[in-house]
Amino acid sequence: MNKVSCYVRTQRLLSGLLQKDLRALLPGAGRNRVSTTERDLHPPNGGEILAYEVIFGLSVRELFPKRYAEVEEAVIDRAYVMHRRLEGKTDAKSAKLRLFLEGILARAVERRQHKSI
Repeated sequence: MNKVSCYVRTQRLLSGLLQKDLRALLPGAGRNRVSTTERDLHPPNGGEILAYEVIFGLSVRELFPKRYAEVEEAVIDRAYVMHRRLEGKTDAKSAKLRLFLEGILARAVERRQHKSI
C-alpha cells in the first residue's frame, strides 16, 4: 500500500496555491480545513472530494490513495460476505444481486492483478 495518505498538499504546491487559496475554492470549507485534510487529521467530506477532483483534475484514488485503499478493502469485504449469504438462494432478486456483487469482486481482482504487473 502507498505510504502517502494524501496528495492534496503536493498538488496545491505544484499549482502555486496557498492553503487559503485552495480553501477559497472549496465550497463551505472552514478556516483549517485544507490543513487538516493535508495532514490526514480529518477525512474530506463528499463535497470536498468532488471539489478536489475538479480543482486538480485527479481522481480520488490519485489524491487520497490510502483512504481509497481502505474504503475499497471494506467494500470488497462486505460484498464478499453479502455474496456468501446469497448462496443457495434461487429467486430472481437474489440472482440479480449476486451477479452485481460478482462484478464488484471481479473488478477488485482485476485491479489487484494489474497492480502486481
